[in-house]
Amino acid sequence: MDAGRVRAVVAAGVAEVVNLDGVRGLEAIVPTLRRAHAQPLKRRMEARLPVWMPAEARTLLRAAAETVVDRGGRDVFAGIFGVYARTLSARCVDLDLPVPRQLLGWMRVLLALTVLEEAGRTVMNVALSCGYNDNSALKRAIENLVGTPASGSIRDQRFEPAFDAFLEELRALRHGSPARRTGAAA
Repeated sequence: MDAGRVRAVVAAGVAEVVNLDGVRGLEAIVPTLRRAHAQPLKRRMEARLPVWMPAEARTLLRAAAETVVDRGGRDVFAGIFGVYARTLSARCVDLDLPVPRQLLGWMRVLLALTVLEEAGRTVMNVALSCGYNDNSALKRAIENLVGTPASGSIRDQRFEPAFDAFLEELRALRHGSPARRTGAAA
């Protein structure tokens, strides 16, 4: 495959290619599948993360992305690290990240906006596949986190402005926003 085709395939969201010639069993491709897990969302997110974000915070963000792709919640997220949800919450606060519930909410919205860009996906299909009960639940989540007006269509929403809003929240947490200092963010 030439370089132009490889770029097109990667741009379409393909994370890994598995050559099954000579593969003796499923366990032989598990490492490849693990590398590809939630890759389109993680790739988009990591490309725009600020340089000041510590490696441990980036690891938590990757795990949050994997959790929402698997439709998991706070306990699943904490289980990735073998800790309790309260321990993970404290670690998020220490790293100037939103608490797990809020962080997973952001990841779910970013995942939905990423999937919405795929051709042939209905808004209802995207909402259901990202863990929302219906279109209106997805629309409310976007409004609550991103702050877009209720009159706009979900189809008009894009990943980049939503991610900018997420980065603004990260900056506010990093600089000790009044909400975080008083515990209102928890």
